[in-house]
Amino acid sequence: MLFYIDYLDHETHGNRSVELLGKRLRFDLLIFSSDTLCLSVPACIKLRDTASLLIQLDDFWANKKIKLQLDTIKHRGKAENYFKNRKKVLEKNMSEEQLLNHFEYRAYTDKRTDNFFGIYLPQMLSLGSQDVFIRKERDTDDLFRSNILELLGKYYDSFCSSLHPSEQLVFTGMVHKIEALATDSSGLFQRSVVEECITTEFSPSPEKMNFVTTLLDRAFALANADTNDAIPLSFVLNQLTGAWLTRLLEKTYPQLYSLICKLPWSEVYILSQDNDWRQFIGYVNAFIWTVQNPTLRGVRPAMEANIASLSRYISLFNFLKLVKKEAIDAAKKKMFEFGLFSEAVNLDVMLELYLDCYSGRYKILMDVVKATDMLANRLIEKLDKGKKLSYLLEYEQKQKQKGYEIFK
Repeated sequence: MLFYIDYLDHETHGNRSVELLGKRLRFDLLIFSSDTLCLSVPACIKLRDTASLLIQLDDFWANKKIKLQLDTIKHRGKAENYFKNRKKVLEKNMSEEQLLNHFEYRAYTDKRTDNFFGIYLPQMLSLGSQDVFIRKERDTDDLFRSNILELLGKYYDSFCSSLHPSEQLVFTGMVHKIEALATDSSGLFQRSVVEECITTEFSPSPEKMNFVTTLLDRAFALANADTNDAIPLSFVLNQLTGAWLTRLLEKTYPQLYSLICKLPWSEVYILSQDNDWRQFIGYVNAFIWTVQNPTLRGVRPAMEANIASLSRYISLFNFLKLVKKEAIDAAKKKMFEFGLFSEAVNLDVMLELYLDCYSGRYKILMDVVKATDMLANRLIEKLDKGKKLSYLLEYEQKQKQKGYEIFK
């Protein structure tokens, strides 16, 4: 499966946190370790912090876990040809003053672009064009134009109805202007150009401008993904993603979450290929499936009732874990005092049977919870204690270097 990392590209609305984006990418790379993540060629270097983040992912690039979209035929498999062509388009459609203040043009002429595509990928990682690029299947500009028209048609009525009647006329004019720009194939249709045009002509309120920029960003992200039939990560609703997993781990297994956040990127790659980690993600996805799909009886209860039942069983599971850990020996001792020898010996078995009976038709949920908990604790042990003891393996190599003495 191919996924598009839309949140690393430049956005015209909202605030950007490099730290949060890096954390999100970290967990997306861990979740989709069997898949391929992709970016457009310009998205890598439009922003300096994006380029700085991407040059830390040596193992992911080297193992082709991240790919870049490029019209390899038109640009002959070279990113620099794309940038030359793109600069000509911008120079043709913008004044010199506009170019000097245009973030995209500045990025194409910045040293980081040559460093990333001319030094980092081909020289430092020894990657050829066939290792880095995937061929674009459809034209991104055409998709961007058609997407914005579709999104405007979808959200126009609901947003317009929320405005005061005196503002609706201005907003309608804005929408018609964007539609005209999108359908004019002879002109440059770029987010910043559209924004400037709308701002100059209509002087919209922050609320109306936010509507425009949000839809432009959304249409652009979908266009980049649709270019290669990829799935844009920010748009996934029903599957586990990095953003979702960070929230889950932070609240349920904070130690594991903290250990993962501290890993250098080389060890993030190693963890992404670890069998225990992949099983852990599998169990989390299994849990999501049991909540989202019909129960074992074939009845789909209301989500609230399902969650309430699940919470009760999770509480029971945590309670029983605590009982077994801190009180089971005391209970056995008390049984021995009263002469209940067989009951004391079989207490663990009885507890397990009780758990099976009590969980009933929700046993699958309990089993998923137990399996997830087992893997989470195993990963904590591996990333914490196991890592501290890994230096001992150096002695294994020293032992092998001694050679083998054969008794004759």
